[in-house]
Amino acid sequence: MKDTTWKSTTDPNEYMPEADFTFPVGRANRNTYDNVGQLDVIYSFWNHKRLFMETNPGCYRLPNIASEIGDLLKTWAQVRLGHRSCEDLGVLGEDKETGKLGAGQRPDGTRIPAILIGSGPSMDEALPLMKDWEGAIFCNSSQGGALIYHGRDPDYVDVCDNRIADWEMKVPYNWKKTVLITHPGMMPSYLKWWKGKKYLTRIYEPGHELYRRIWPAAYSWIRTHSLPFANQPPWALSHALALGYDPIFLVGCDFGFPNGIMSMTRYYREGRRWHQTPGRDATWAQEMYGDRLLLADNGVPTSALFVHYRNQLLRIVCLDCPQVFCMEGGIVDERQMPIIHSIEELVRNQGRGYEHLYRTPEQIRSQTERFLATRKMFFLPFQDGHRFVGMGDWRRELRLMVDILNEQGAGIDYDIEYARLEELTKDEED
Repeated sequence: MKDTTWKSTTDPNEYMPEADFTFPVGRANRNTYDNVGQLDVIYSFWNHKRLFMETNPGCYRLPNIASEIGDLLKTWAQVRLGHRSCEDLGVLGEDKETGKLGAGQRPDGTRIPAILIGSGPSMDEALPLMKDWEGAIFCNSSQGGALIYHGRDPDYVDVCDNRIADWEMKVPYNWKKTVLITHPGMMPSYLKWWKGKKYLTRIYEPGHELYRRIWPAAYSWIRTHSLPFANQPPWALSHALALGYDPIFLVGCDFGFPNGIMSMTRYYREGRRWHQTPGRDATWAQEMYGDRLLLADNGVPTSALFVHYRNQLLRIVCLDCPQVFCMEGGIVDERQMPIIHSIEELVRNQGRGYEHLYRTPEQIRSQTERFLATRKMFFLPFQDGHRFVGMGDWRRELRLMVDILNEQGAGIDYDIEYARLEELTKDEED
């Protein structure tokens, strides 16, 4: 396959087919899976340390560093002395020792449906309806204000990106109703500002010493860990599943630019006055992420970075095999997961009536893994997890990839994986 990704073009409206985007390529992957050194513990997730320092240079002055160390020691002492429970700080889902049910399960064992919100432009249509949703809602810090403005307190604000803007802390959350889910690398000012209940989870990525060894030792009182998936929707999806919510509905997870718009309208409040920022158009995405837009298979324009984000969501769907649905409007299509065509119907039915679209775990894994293979993305076993790798020509590149991963302790059998990938790609080649 010819690599045409991120080549400059004189016509900004000239689209490259999504299938010609080979993963991972250049700038599309620049914030994700960078090597992290042992000294880069604070603000290191996704190489955001550098970005955070550029926008908040004062946080690395000596008095601020001492304050951060003091906060960590204070929390550690509270946990060790029993003044602060691990349940408030580190437990997601069912406690295997006590049998305690996760928040997503009712006492009779039935599951509660949840909506997971993205920042796509289709969210503007859905926002006024969210106040009538009786299940749980997961959002991030940049979407919470929009929900509250439209009359619905989020149940969970799930934050993995520590580049929190000031306006995101100008939202009147009801601290009794909303739980924050985040990780120890979150900026301290945001953790101090948040007055409600917090769940902390460690990041775990088997290829990085920081997350595989250092964080478990430094934060041993946090008993849960989450795999990073490059953007907020799959991160929040993993937590919704851990808490027991089922099924999950993705709303506003467009991963593209329907009608030429990149993002939803955002809201925040200063005093009693609400402010709103309209969604940016696709021109901004071109300037931010590259010179050429992609065209998804269903005709929706997108970018290589947003395709990467979509594929990371499919990665967790392939791994965990949940019953997850996506609202139409973006680049996700029915080859990847069932599509819901009416947000009004979804809210009116409270997530019921879609059982005929449920898939078995075998169907979910087969369909998503085969689709990802058409995008030159493959799973390889790695230690006690998986490595998600991109190979433009897997027959030529697999041997080198296996050798590299085996040097890191993967223990991959080349012949077994070759046969598996050959079977996986057989339909495409036929």
